[in-house]
Amino acid sequence: MKPFLVIFVSAYALASCVKDPLPYNAFQTVTPTDQWLVSKAKVVSLNTEYNRPYNVYPYTEPLTKADYRKDPFLIFPVDFIDERLSRKERILGVTINEEGKAYRFKSFGGTVSVIHDQFQDENIVIAGSNDLNFMVAFKTHLENGSEMTFQALNDEFPAIMSDAEGNRWDVFGKALDGPRKGEQLIMPKTCMSYWFAWGAFYRDSEIYN
Repeated sequence: MKPFLVIFVSAYALASCVKDPLPYNAFQTVTPTDQWLVSKAKVVSLNTEYNRPYNVYPYTEPLTKADYRKDPFLIFPVDFIDERLSRKERILGVTINEEGKAYRFKSFGGTVSVIHDQFQDENIVIAGSNDLNFMVAFKTHLENGSEMTFQALNDEFPAIMSDAEGNRWDVFGKALDGPRKGEQLIMPKTCMSYWFAWGAFYRDSEIYN
């Protein structure tokens, strides 16, 4: 199992997206979701020997002081802008066979819910919550070929899904208990990104509706 890179953000953050992602499964979240994760994760120190206000968001428009996270302005030029969604909408991008598909927080309510979908002939499940501000994606078949169907779990974090066999699965796709305890779901390549960045790399990206 690859290590996970947990990214904590206090509000809407910039997530960069590249064709060859880092060999980590990234999970981006905000409070209150991160309260459990902080107790389980190593936290990067602020003692960097540089005198910088790390508690202040640095990316604002120089003249108007507009907030980069919300305003449509861009710091660097982008060759192609896909206007199907607003530029700074955060999406979960899923890549299979070099093709991309975007999933929106607007598809999820305040509680945890799951979406079963098919993309590039692969059955996948996306779990997420608008209020908890996270989305994750997994393939629904296990390494032994078994095909699974999932239901959402609420108020049991880090468990977010269960299945008909009685297994409970956490945000990293690991079975916490049940007959498959310790097994790992397969995660496709994913990227939490602003829409403008995802659309620039995957110009024919599907959008889940």
